[in-house]
Amino acid sequence: MRFLAAAIFLVTLAPSPGLASTPPTPSEQSTDWPMRGHDSGRTGVNPGMPASFVPPLLPRWIVAASGFPPGPQKNTSFGTPVGANGKIFLQFARGESLCRFDAATGVQEAIVVHPGPGTWSGFNFATGSPVVFGQRVGYGLGGDQVGFSAFPVNFTAGTLPVFANAGPTGVSQIIGSPAVDTEAGVIDMGDSAGHVIRLDFDGHVVRSDKPGGTFDAGPAVSTWCCAQDIYIPSSDGNLYQFFTQFHDGDYEGNHRLT
Repeated sequence: MRFLAAAIFLVTLAPSPGLASTPPTPSEQSTDWPMRGHDSGRTGVNPGMPASFVPPLLPRWIVAASGFPPGPQKNTSFGTPVGANGKIFLQFARGESLCRFDAATGVQEAIVVHPGPGTWSGFNFATGSPVVFGQRVGYGLGGDQVGFSAFPVNFTAGTLPVFANAGPTGVSQIIGSPAVDTEAGVIDMGDSAGHVIRLDFDGHVVRSDKPGGTFDAGPAVSTWCCAQDIYIPSSDGNLYQFFTQFHDGDYEGNHRLT
């Protein structure tokens, strides 16, 4: 596993004049990247970015994050930064902290340490990526704190979460990257206790299942017509599919695919 130290890099995509692009529709204009893989389907494609933007990649800035609480962990992140509204968000292991940077300049604007009884003495995973939904940024907790928490996107040091440690009874470490469906207003994730969890944007549990094994990776969501399929791999060697309806956000069943 490669470790990402507390320095993040932004690269500029240099345009190639030899490639033409089709202008995006108004609904596709956003250049935000609000979760790992860009969207809940993990497509890795933002239709708002012109196709003419291709390598080479030119470094724009490098920044070392700071302001962490004391502790034995390195200022390390194993996840992927996400971007929205001109800001970059990244979670770190020490203090299960969340940092916000200016996307244009790389200036660290704020860091918030997750509140709670944690001593930050053990290893905190911070392997997932934050997710941005509305005016909130949330992330899974994989150390002294567990569950899923969310802060206002304009957090400052000492800001309290909008909700903290959300999840079902017995919720454990959320190591994978959650997926957000902004249309349905829900967040999907799995935890290391074997829950597949759906929360609403206020942190309430919409649905929780324990089909088998543990879930250390995030789900991918396929949307079609008026329904969704949720796919998530398990430590029991199976890939699970959950079928859900938009109208009530409830899982209609689950299937072991492998």
